[in-house]
Amino acid sequence: MQLRTDQQRVNMRDIFFTMDCTDVKLEGLNNDMHPVSSPTLLTLILENTGIKTLESDVFSQLTKVTRLDLSRNQLQTLDYRLFINLTELRCLDITNNRLIFLYSCVRAS
Repeated sequence: MQLRTDQQRVNMRDIFFTMDCTDVKLEGLNNDMHPVSSPTLLTLILENTGIKTLESDVFSQLTKVTRLDLSRNQLQTLDYRLFINLTELRCLDITNNRLIFLYSCVRAS
């Protein structure tokens, strides 16, 4: 869907600020899928979606996200690269998963 204004065309896909996908069963998630491809998204809630794994670049386009909820899923590992581009992230909820390993980033001083 597109909106037309006098000055420009605005793609509705680009103006989401909050996306709540609670209880929506997802078979997979990649960075070409909406909502993870929306550059204006501020809050993404993926609670209880059945996610088991996340590719390291899945959130790479979400540079404005301040809140990310991955709670109540089947996640066992998290790679630090998931969060590299999330420079505005202030709240991350990963409670009630099956986490056994968190990949870390070690920087040389």
